[in-house]
Amino acid sequence: MQSTDSPYATLRIRYDFLPKDFVEAGDGVLCAIVAEGSEEQRVLVTPHYQRQPDGQLMKLSTKDANDLVRQHYPRWVYHSPSRDIVLPAIPLNELQHVYRPTEQWPELLDRADRWSAVFRQLALLLKPLLANIGITGSHLAGAARAGSDIDLVAYGLTTFSQAQELLCQAAYFSSQAPPPLSELSESQWFESFVRRGCSDLTFAEYLWHEQRKRNKFSVDGIKIDLSCVDKPHWAVRNAGLKLGRVRAAGKVLDDTYAFTSPAVFALDHPTIKNIVVHTATYVGQAQVGELIEACGSLEVESNGAHRLVIGASREADGEFLKVVRGATSRSQLE
Repeated sequence: MQSTDSPYATLRIRYDFLPKDFVEAGDGVLCAIVAEGSEEQRVLVTPHYQRQPDGQLMKLSTKDANDLVRQHYPRWVYHSPSRDIVLPAIPLNELQHVYRPTEQWPELLDRADRWSAVFRQLALLLKPLLANIGITGSHLAGAARAGSDIDLVAYGLTTFSQAQELLCQAAYFSSQAPPPLSELSESQWFESFVRRGCSDLTFAEYLWHEQRKRNKFSVDGIKIDLSCVDKPHWAVRNAGLKLGRVRAAGKVLDDTYAFTSPAVFALDHPTIKNIVVHTATYVGQAQVGELIEACGSLEVESNGAHRLVIGASREADGEFLKVVRGATSRSQLE
């Protein structure tokens, strides 16, 4: 039985719905929850899959998802006061099923397919933390296919760092031959780069940033991705007045929330105090003391504080965050 004071239980009791959960509503539409809790009796979501007549789940592109909501579920189109943006939000009374990542372990470990050995290996490696670790993404939704990634989610900052350490030990310091986990191959990294569509980074830049994050591994050619859910940072709790897209540079002062959903980086900048990242590509992208350059939507909060938001939309075209190697001050970039 899970302790009621564990990070997962604490978050679940407080918010009920958490990022990385999935919900099903309408005519077989499966959506990922993108914000903790509910707002005006709705959950904020991104549609990911549409159930077909044969029961199979078809993955939705951003355009397909937008068209589906606009044409068949216009009542889901919602202006969020907490974000001051329009996005899909499903009324609580329309939810048909909620898929919670930690609840999947018994079913995954009991499967009799090519994935079962991988899930058992992960459960063994993460056993001390398993009550606060879940499986999200296509495996949670029931849409996994050959070649699908395994998306792990750690609840709480401490759980995340401990899980990182356990997975790194298995990948880099194991005495087993072959080791339980391995680094991604160059072809896996390139496939990930292409799928992310981050045109503002070269592949070399993308690879440099990603390899040091220590949250992606491989098992028998299957990619493992570790993310984090924790209580929201204060900088993302209230809507801000949108001032348009800007570029900015500064040193990272605090990276405590670098891997959460969304990620937050405190910045040494004359006006912009935080960078908020909703796009998975740029989560964990920088560390304390590093000079970064970023492009996103500038917002000003009611207290006058400015923040830069990357990924308010799913694709975040033209928005980025990257470490500027070789530069030591903002003046070199301006």
